[in-house]
Amino acid sequence: MYDRFNRNNQQNNQENNQQSKPPTYMINPHNKKPFDPNNIYDTNNPFSIFYVKDQQPGKGLAITSLVLGIISFFLMRFHIVSVAIGLLGILFASLAPSRGCKGGIQAAGLVLSIIGTTIGVLATIAFISYSVGTNSNWSFHL
Repeated sequence: MYDRFNRNNQQNNQENNQQSKPPTYMINPHNKKPFDPNNIYDTNNPFSIFYVKDQQPGKGLAITSLVLGIISFFLMRFHIVSVAIGLLGILFASLAPSRGCKGGIQAAGLVLSIIGTTIGVLATIAFISYSVGTNSNWSFHL
């Protein structure tokens, strides 16, 4: 009889220990940590309004360089502005790998910024040479 009471008591203790553990229902796919989907205040719950996904460091700089490269490419008509924006894009693209973002977006931003800056410099040189050539008093009549 004592053994039966002792076994029942051990079973109750095991059930109580299992019930005292916090329930984990799902695993967050982004950081592989468990979360309770019913707790809306859990910052690890991707369905919560308080959830913030961890972003790759340096990705903001890479996206900025991509946007500036596109803008410098399309602002070729405004030569100096295109060159300045392209140089900023090159700067941001060169800072992104040191912060941890290497690859696609950073490389595309760097390439577009270099293309936009190069075309802006060439357009500036062409504009200056055309302006000097048409307004000069030099005559080359033979």
